[in-house]
Amino acid sequence: MPVIDFSTGQPVERRVEAPTKVQPEKAQPARRKRGTLAHEMRTALLAKVHIAKTQLGMTDGEYLTMLDSYYNVSSAGVLDLAELKGLVLVMQREYGFKPTKGSAKRKATRKKAIPATLQSGANDPLDRKPLMEKIEAQLTEKGRVEGTHVPWGYAVAVLKKQSGGVTRCFEHATAEQLRGVIAALTRDAKRQGRRAY
Repeated sequence: MPVIDFSTGQPVERRVEAPTKVQPEKAQPARRKRGTLAHEMRTALLAKVHIAKTQLGMTDGEYLTMLDSYYNVSSAGVLDLAELKGLVLVMQREYGFKPTKGSAKRKATRKKAIPATLQSGANDPLDRKPLMEKIEAQLTEKGRVEGTHVPWGYAVAVLKKQSGGVTRCFEHATAEQLRGVIAALTRDAKRQGRRAY
């Protein structure tokens, strides 16, 4: 059935337009939003100002007085990059702030070489110290016979395996779990023909 145009009374030809194909956009990987170099420098300088405040032991009142006397502001957050650099210099020259480089190393491990329960002055209410000393002796004997150093990590791995991964360090281990580690190390010593304590 033809369509009629009401203004002319004539039939109108239908124009069938092919639907346009929409190309789906490829998903872009998520990227970390970075500010400009000036913004990142400003953030670092603000952090340095607050580190200096803490290192110098300034109270909030002293800090606000310093900001007001030099820049007539009540917050370092309103200062621009040049003013922040000046503020750090003021804190160095007039207040004695000594900036130090960070001591963090890339991929540095923060684990202790010796468990806290064996360190001097450790307050251990469960009296695990004798058990820890026995584990230490067994690890030392294992290392002596094998000619290598056996780290505490070996005993921690035994503890993790026995607890199903629930207990991950000796500080959280119960005396019963420590006895289980001792038993496992004793079985290993007998299997390898070492002296078992």
